[in-house]
Amino acid sequence: MDDTPVSGPVVQSRALGDTSSIIRNVSGQLQDVTLTTYGVPVTPPEAGGYGYSITREAFTLEGGIAEGPWTIGERRVIVLAVTPFEKVDPR
Repeated sequence: MDDTPVSGPVVQSRALGDTSSIIRNVSGQLQDVTLTTYGVPVTPPEAGGYGYSITREAFTLEGGIAEGPWTIGERRVIVLAVTPFEKVDPR
């Protein structure tokens, strides 16, 4: 990886704007590579859907309003409220 031999799993965290890496297999043997990405979009998508309105509120564990940015491992209570636009029967 990036011209440095590795053995075993490699885990990296990257931020927007970080340089990319190059992964090459020079062993001559087949090798599986699993690449997982996750993140938050820079521009959130517009709310959409039909039939229901969903709101979200975030609180600290003490009950106060929680506002971002948050740090990794920080604990929050998320309250979702789902409101139907019309009367619906339960399923």
